[in-house]
Amino acid sequence: MNSDLAGFADVRPIAVDDYATVRHLHASSIRAFAAERLTIDEVDALLDYVHSPAYMDRIHAADPMGAWIDDELVATSGWKVADDTGQMARITQLHVSPLFAGGGLGRLMLAVAEDRALTGGFTRIGVRAIESGAPFLVHMGYEVTSHGVQPLPSGVSVPVVFLRKRPARVPILDRLSIPQVEHRRFETVN
Repeated sequence: MNSDLAGFADVRPIAVDDYATVRHLHASSIRAFAAERLTIDEVDALLDYVHSPAYMDRIHAADPMGAWIDDELVATSGWKVADDTGQMARITQLHVSPLFAGGGLGRLMLAVAEDRALTGGFTRIGVRAIESGAPFLVHMGYEVTSHGVQPLPSGVSVPVVFLRKRPARVPILDRLSIPQVEHRRFETVN
C-alpha cells in the first residue's frame, strides 16, 4: 500500500450525518484487525456495541475527526478527558479502513487527535487499545503501562492494553486548517 495516502486525505470533524459511515468503518476495522487476537464472542460483542446508541454517544463526546479521500471516510480518531482530575486526555476511536491500511492514515489521525488534546491544554495522553493495536501505538512513542479488560454492555469483557505518552506538540492542525473545537478542563466540585 502506498504510504503517502495521508497527503490526499481531507481531515474534518465528523458530523451526525456521518455516523452510519463511522459505524461501518469501525466494524470493518474490528473485523480486519481485532479479530486476529480476539475470540468470536469478543468480536461479536464489540460489533454489537458498535451498532448501539451508546457507541454513537461515546463518539459524539470525543471530538470526532475523520479523514476522507474523495467522498470515502477512510479513518477516524477522537479524544476526551481521561480522568477526573482533567490532567490526562485519552485518544479514542482510532480506526482505519482495511482497504487503506498502511497508507499513513493511522499516523495522521493519531497526530490530529494528539494535537487537538494538546491544544486543549493536556500534556499527558493515554490510550486504551485492543491488543492488536498496541504495537502500532508503541511504534508511535507510547509506552505500555498495564493490561486489563474492557467490559462491554453485553457482559463480555475484551482484553485491552493501557498506554501513555507525553507528546510534543506538532502543529499539524495549522498545516491541515482543521477548525478548533474549544475544550475546557473539568474541575472537580466538592
